Amino acid sequence: RRLRQQQYVEYDRSHHHYFTCQQTERKVSTFLSLAPTEMSKEMYDDGYSNLKNLDFSEVVIAQMSQYEPQMIWEVMDVTDLKYANGSFDAVVAKGTLDAVLCSGLGDQKRMMEEIYRVLSDKGMLIAVSFGLPEKRRQMFDEPNLRWHTKVHTVP
Repeated sequence: RRLRQQQYVEYDRSHHHYFTCQQTERKVSTFLSLAPTEMSKEMYDDGYSNLKNLDFSEVVIAQMSQYEPQMIWEVMDVTDLKYANGSFDAVVAKGTLDAVLCSGLGDQKRMMEEIYRVLSDKGMLIAVSFGLPEKRRQMFDEPNLRWHTKVHTVP
């Protein structure tokens, strides 16, 4: 199976929107990519070299690490991230919210807590989803998490 088939949106169409829509001059230097695809490779090639990629599937990580051995690939559960608090400036979750919601396991609250925990104080979550914004915003409504959300539609 080709990796391109997993894309929700092409990186070249989306990266400018994701990374330049932020009203900040702070450089994003540490990335965590959940459910990595070819987008991770394209980000790496664009200079985002401090990028860690994870997926819960050992098969996916084995395939990706053979495809791009210079990058960091780790098997990990998004509801139990093995990183220190504040480890990342940005988390890219492309399809992750959809996958966790559709799993029926009810782990979305724990996932959001873990993502929030590993983000730095000024960190951002870039969530790419097929879901309607009003349906996905519910995931950001936990009272103990102080998310500031913006919705951007990529044509």
